[in-house]
Amino acid sequence: MKVTAFVGSARRANTFNAVKEFLEKLHSYGNLESEIILLSEYNIEICRGCKLCLDKEEKGTIILDGGFDSFIKEFYYLIKYLKNHGYQVIAFEGPGQGNVLIKQGIALDYKWEKAVKEILDCLHLTNVSIFGISMGGWFALRAADFEPRIKNVIATGHAVDYMKIPPAAAAWLMLF
Repeated sequence: MKVTAFVGSARRANTFNAVKEFLEKLHSYGNLESEIILLSEYNIEICRGCKLCLDKEEKGTIILDGGFDSFIKEFYYLIKYLKNHGYQVIAFEGPGQGNVLIKQGIALDYKWEKAVKEILDCLHLTNVSIFGISMGGWFALRAADFEPRIKNVIATGHAVDYMKIPPAAAAWLMLF
């Protein structure tokens, strides 16, 4: 298996070190190839409206999900960028996120594979990549573990161990 980690921060500090620690932990589970791509080393320009990207064939399907309390509209420019570079993008708000929580009252469910399975089944998708942002990165990794139709995972900005984040009293409450 190959894992590619994308780091958006230009500094080689907290995020970079967390990604290194995460990859080291993954390596301890077995044979793994990994790389870290520092986005600050690339000249990523905004769209200039040339429309050349519209003539390209689709490169594949990406399912995109956000973090703990995100709204999918936060990722409009990322979705647009991926679409303009040849990918079909299916972005969704899962249980406990955005309008699913506010308008439907559906609480957070860490069993993300259930929501992803419904999307894959509904759209008859068999070979997809999943892109999870923030806590959505952790959800994406979990969904990929349960769903064989997910072939690639992009997990960005997620914590390695969410139990290390809250204060002790909050962590204790999370055990119930």
